[in-house]
This record gives sequence, structure tokens and C-alpha cells, in this order.
Amino acid sequence: MKKIYKIIIISFIIYVFFFCRLGNTCFRINSEGTKVFNILPIFTEGIFGPFKTFYLILIQNGLWNSIKYIRSQAYNFTNLFSVMFFVFGIFKIIEKNKIFK
Repeated sequence: MKKIYKIIIISFIIYVFFFCRLGNTCFRINSEGTKVFNILPIFTEGIFGPFKTFYLILIQNGLWNSIKYIRSQAYNFTNLFSVMFFVFGIFKIIEKNKIFK
């Protein structure tokens, strides 16, 4: 069970780093013109946004374009789920090769 927590924590750190580097995601300009750190987009747009986008592409543009969107998100570190699969794969490689004990 400890391995699952390590995977989730490492994945979330990598995800937050790449998501905040996107630009107008974590540091947003408020109505006064100053940059304000806002953690809410990490959870709303970062986690639920890809599902919403997939649904809209599927409804409006069809199945083929939605498959292309899934393929693009599979290799994108601003998507928490792709980062989790990547980190899980790295842990499996380390476990198979017994690099760390």
C-alpha cells in the first residue's frame, strides 16, 4: 500500500509542476491587474477539464477527433492520469530490475 501513496504523491508533484508552467493556470491576473496564486484550477480544470473536453469533442466533432484528443493527452504531463501511468511504469521498471531494495 505504501507504493500506491508514493506513486500518487510523486505523480501529483510532477503534474502540478507541469500544469503551473502552462501559463495562465496557477498564477492568474485578477480584476485589479495583479497576479494571484490560485490552487483551484489544478483540481477543476486540470483533473475534470480533460473529461469535459473529451465529451465536447465527441459530441461535436465525432469519434475520430476524440480518439486523437485522447492520444494527445496520453503523452501530456499536464494531465494527472497520464503522469500517474508514467510514474507507475517507472516504478514497475525499477521493481522488475530490482534497482532499489
